[in-house]
Amino acid sequence: MATRIGRRRYRSATIPASSPNSRYGVQRAPLTSPTSASVASRVTIAMIGNATVVRYVPNVETASAAQNRAYPGWPDGRVTPRTVVRPAGPSPSGPTRSPSLRRLSDVIRLERLRADHAPALLAFERENREFFARTVPDRGDAYFAEFAARHRALLAEQDAGSIHFHVVLDERGELIGRVNLVDVEDGAAELGYRIGERATGRGVATAAVEEVCRLAATAYGLTALAAVTTRDNPASMAVLGRTGFTTVADIVLDGRPGVRYHRRLAG
Repeated sequence: MATRIGRRRYRSATIPASSPNSRYGVQRAPLTSPTSASVASRVTIAMIGNATVVRYVPNVETASAAQNRAYPGWPDGRVTPRTVVRPAGPSPSGPTRSPSLRRLSDVIRLERLRADHAPALLAFERENREFFARTVPDRGDAYFAEFAARHRALLAEQDAGSIHFHVVLDERGELIGRVNLVDVEDGAAELGYRIGERATGRGVATAAVEEVCRLAATAYGLTALAAVTTRDNPASMAVLGRTGFTTVADIVLDGRPGVRYHRRLAG
């Protein structure tokens, strides 16, 4: 039902100072050392993928006062070469989400539920029925037998403004999940989502929840969201924690210990 988000990934590479740029497919430029000549004689910066690799090439002098200031606590002796990998993150004034999350948000997309989504949505629910039943109660046979009528009823509720349903599509346009806002009232709603088994482990749930929170504030004028999950569903708890929800109460959900979450939305 829920999945994990890929964390910020660090990639490193050793780039010999004598190697030509063309060999590694990167651009390199020697810069002045940020500390002193006794600490490093050259700094080489290279862009590899989404990481900036900074190579400090030390000279062979023994530790000096400048070195002690630059590396407090280091013992006397020769400075050891080191490679520092700085992740390519957002600017200080920009968003705090990780690059992997931003990239995934550009790949998947949310579409507001429509009548023509019905066939793909029914196929999605059938394909993942057993998978979803591991963490939430099964919908029952009647749900599938009466799916068409239920779909029309949901669209009518959505037109009335009491719910906002969305399907999650991947880069190929295939339906891989759904994320919904129900019980819309007084500027608040309850969040619900489910991601198909084949799409788990890719951060889809986190990206979808982030996007629906954005829509809730900007498109639907909501100011707060609630969510609930059971304690034996740690993946769902992790998604809510990563997307800014905080725990507000312990509850019993479907006969199991659960947690209620809350998130205030920025206008």
